[in-house]
Order: sequence, then structure tokens, then C-alpha cells
Amino acid sequence: MDYMDYKDFTPIRDYVVLEVEPDPEVSKGGIFLPKVSEEVLSRWRVGLVKAVGPGSLVNGQRQPVEFQVGDRVLFNMHHVDTKTLKVLSENPLVVVTLEENCVATVEEATA
Repeated sequence: MDYMDYKDFTPIRDYVVLEVEPDPEVSKGGIFLPKVSEEVLSRWRVGLVKAVGPGSLVNGQRQPVEFQVGDRVLFNMHHVDTKTLKVLSENPLVVVTLEENCVATVEEATA
């Protein structure tokens, strides 16, 4: 399958481009994560925001996207309509999706 060069991709409206972080094999505390949990882990993914659109229009007013390039966000890969999630690249995995599919920003844990 041919993919676009996502580095030149500028989203419209409230679409965002995310570089999906790989699933961890070991927790930050050093605990091995068994393959049984891989299915659960792969549903909720963290993505690094690579590009954001200008936001959606609501009653003629622009509503900016709530996060910016460089933020890490949590989103669900499996419960997203295929019309609102498209794969742009497989290595690294890069997707374009709607802002509403992102449910939280993720802070880096500190020890």
C-alpha cells in the first residue's frame, strides 16, 4: 500500500496527525507485560501530535483544537470510525483523526 509523506500533511478543520507510540513490552517499573494484555494495550494508544488543523467552525466561530504540536494524547484505535481515522504511514505508525477521538493529554511520568 502506498502512503503519503505525512511530514508535508496539513490537516483541515479539527483533524490532527498523530505519530503513534509503540506499545511497551516492559512497564516503567520493570514489570514484563504479557502478550495477553497486548490486545487491551493496543486499543488505547498514545500519540505524539505532529500537526493540527485550525479547528472546527461552530456558529461561524472558529473553535481551536485543544492541544498543540508536540503534545502527547490518548486515543482509542479500535472504537474509531474508519472515516475518521486514516493511516498515513506504517513505519512509524502515523494516523490522521478527529480531535474528538482524542480523550486526554498525557504527561510524562516523573520518578
